[in-house]
Amino acid sequence: MASEDAIPPERERLFVRKKGYNYQLVRIDYVKGCKFGLGIKHFQNRVLVTRIDPGSLAANALQTNDRIIDINGVVVSDKEVCRNLLVRSLKKYRYVTMVIERAASSEAIQWVTDAMVASYMQPPSVAMASDVREIAARQKLKMFNMKTAPMPKKVFLILSFSRPSLERK
Repeated sequence: MASEDAIPPERERLFVRKKGYNYQLVRIDYVKGCKFGLGIKHFQNRVLVTRIDPGSLAANALQTNDRIIDINGVVVSDKEVCRNLLVRSLKKYRYVTMVIERAASSEAIQWVTDAMVASYMQPPSVAMASDVREIAARQKLKMFNMKTAPMPKKVFLILSFSRPSLERK
């Protein structure tokens, strides 16, 4: 079961409203036997809804392309943090509240659509030095070429150590 309410001032302070978006506080109550049905991902420190399963708890409150701003008053910018907060809240309180941002203007809708596509083509979040990129590229090439190359021979190394004498001379 889901409901929409006015956003309280303490939650309103957690974000800045942007032109072209609507903002809502939604509450989703746990229903035994019903799955939550939410797919999320993060992009540029935002958690975006990628999938809503029909008939799920999330289907009544959320839509694909919504941005989840906070969970129970805790700002989220990472999908794992968001998921953990959702699970903990549903287990502990049997409900979860979240502030969501929904694109309303054509420009906002276009930005969200581009964000959904761009994250698949996004470079790694940690910039690598040029020499590291070159080494990684060479290693990748080696890995692809290994499929046709013969397997290396196994080499056994036998070491023998002599025990020092315990006798004193």
